Amino acid sequence: MVYLVSARKWRPQKFEEIVGQEHVRVTLQNALREGKVAHAYLFAGPRGVGKTTVARLLAKALNCEHGPTPAPCNTCPQCTAITQGSSMDVLEIDGASNRGIDEVRELRESAQLAPAGGRYKVYIIDEVHMLTTPAFNALLKTLEEPPRHVVFILATTEPHQVPPTIRSRCQTFNFRRLSVGEIAGRLSFISEEEGVEVEEEALVLIARKAEGSMRDAQSLWDQAVAFGEGRVSLRSVQEMLGLVEEDLLFRLGEAILKGDVRRGLEVVEEAFDRGVSLGAFADGLTEHFRNLLAVKVGAPPDLPEEEVARLREQAEARSEEDLARLLVMSSDVASELPRSPAPRLRLEVGVVRMAKALTSVSVEEMLARLGRLEQGLKEGTSSVREPEQATEVHPPKDLEELKGRWEEVADLVARRSPRLGAFLREGRPRRLEDGMLELAFGSTFHRDVVNRQRRVVEEALKEVFGTKLRVRALKEEVEPYEDERMLKKVLELFDGEIVHQQG
Repeated sequence: MVYLVSARKWRPQKFEEIVGQEHVRVTLQNALREGKVAHAYLFAGPRGVGKTTVARLLAKALNCEHGPTPAPCNTCPQCTAITQGSSMDVLEIDGASNRGIDEVRELRESAQLAPAGGRYKVYIIDEVHMLTTPAFNALLKTLEEPPRHVVFILATTEPHQVPPTIRSRCQTFNFRRLSVGEIAGRLSFISEEEGVEVEEEALVLIARKAEGSMRDAQSLWDQAVAFGEGRVSLRSVQEMLGLVEEDLLFRLGEAILKGDVRRGLEVVEEAFDRGVSLGAFADGLTEHFRNLLAVKVGAPPDLPEEEVARLREQAEARSEEDLARLLVMSSDVASELPRSPAPRLRLEVGVVRMAKALTSVSVEEMLARLGRLEQGLKEGTSSVREPEQATEVHPPKDLEELKGRWEEVADLVARRSPRLGAFLREGRPRRLEDGMLELAFGSTFHRDVVNRQRRVVEEALKEVFGTKLRVRALKEEVEPYEDERMLKKVLELFDGEIVHQQG
């Protein structure tokens, strides 16, 4: 017996079996029931959400011997032929490989012929946005006034690329991505029917990985069944997908939220020793902080209750602003990791920065302190303190001295503007001459932001060096300096020294 993948074997054969597209199902069934079927439809939506499946069901409903009917029988010759893909009256055309004007002309000519055995000739054109402009123009007249026995169903993942003249001649249905619960529920049904032992957490993980596509989810389910030798467990799915165990992410998140640099680096080392992909680890950390923020703002993600409760407990100690800042920082690390010559080093420095980012005074705490000070002044309870010994400052002698204290400047700026401080660390001092400091950035975006907020940088420079310096940001490559700065940070962190340097 020929093996069929689950996406084909368990393709819905009734409107009631369609998952997640209730608005499409109800509208089409009502149109069939009332005899108000349009001559052209446009099904738009992401891949794997049921566009072609619904198109076939509509063709079956139109040509069923008991139809047109909202409930095709699936037993008559017409229904059977459509199910098997052998019907002469239902033509599925791939728009990507039949995109020229010649193919559309052939379609127009064949549309004039009467159906071979059914009631309607149904043309299903998949990925219709791939047709050329001349092909669309050739289709236009036929689409506007087709023969009475012809129905066109156009399917696309890129509706904005379909000309407005085509869209205006079709009834458009927008198919949505499926939820995690809908996909997991369907996979659970398939597993039960196939006699496959599964863990619900594994199905939820597959559903999340599918990102709203039922077809992708069923392909992953097939792979998981083969990988687990007939049993689908959470551990086997994580291993198959190369995902990071939730426990590692929770432990790293806890270390960062508590500002425990040492513990955070230990978790990174543990993940590295286990052979976990650092890219997947960084992506997982970003997803973890996203989930923490979602729980904090009262919009928990679609996850098992136990995991949501654990997220809620971890997010309790921090504000929404703190979690949002960590989400941005972890996202930056994840996006930079693939381009870094030293991925582990980049990840470790990112963990250090995230752990240290929350130790500075938050905006809320600053406002609270100002409020207490203002109240004290009003009540006349403020006390005069002995002036503190002023920190001794010296203007920088040259560019090298300024580079040596650049982290102080960046830290000071970060206290006032975390975003600007993060951008400042992506650049390097390039030239110091006649009171003008030039900063080099690899990104025009970073350059423009620093130039717009140069006063904050100039104030920080004055506070550190005791002299006024003007700042100008320029665009140029900065990668070598980034590597040196990361190396210096790690040497300081581990109290190390360079023993040997090649090249």
